[in-house]
Amino acid sequence: MSIPFYAKSKENQGYIKNMEVIGYHDLNGIMAFQMALYKTDDNRYYMYCGSFKGAGWNILEVTDPANPRFVNFLECCDPNEYKRQSTPKIQIADGLMIAALGGGIPFLHGCEWNDKNISGLQIYDLKDDPEHPRLLSHWDTGIEGMGVHRFAYNGGRYVYLSAECRGFVGFIVRVLDIIDPSHPVECGRWWMPEQFKDGMDEGTYPVGHDAEKDWAMCHACTLPSESD
Repeated sequence: MSIPFYAKSKENQGYIKNMEVIGYHDLNGIMAFQMALYKTDDNRYYMYCGSFKGAGWNILEVTDPANPRFVNFLECCDPNEYKRQSTPKIQIADGLMIAALGGGIPFLHGCEWNDKNISGLQIYDLKDDPEHPRLLSHWDTGIEGMGVHRFAYNGGRYVYLSAECRGFVGFIVRVLDIIDPSHPVECGRWWMPEQFKDGMDEGTYPVGHDAEKDWAMCHACTLPSESD
């Protein structure tokens, strides 16, 4: 490369403080978003990359971080049919790869509101073959749209989601029990009163007021670390 890949342009070289860039991969032009690292029992390291504008996940082996090896692009659906598909969020724990499925936003993703997408969560097993994750289950939000956005999973039995839900405005908090990851079951919900369509009082947050803002309610979930 003629200029460092982290630079914005020839005129703006940028800067790095107390860091050194040792490796780079262009992911074959598919823009990464959230990433998660997985260590195998034989001490290999794999990085799984959610896609900001893509219908799947890039898999790289980064055991030698100076020479990342492209392994696979795991496609969740046909991008020609599901033109609004976005797969930005991903987390890994207990040998499970959990990935969010949702719809893109026209002004960010270049799609249209009426384009198709799949909404929900997919759970994959990494233990048997980290280079070819095995799909264990697909959990559907019950409504086609923004789907699942941010979610939290540190391992164990429960996944906490910021997700759409039929009968509600925007994202609410939904809790999945994955004691059997092949059959996830919703076991809890939390929402703000103005999100419940049937229970809305006159003058509360109106349904469909602004399609590009409604989805942002209850935007993110986090979990405390073991030390907290």
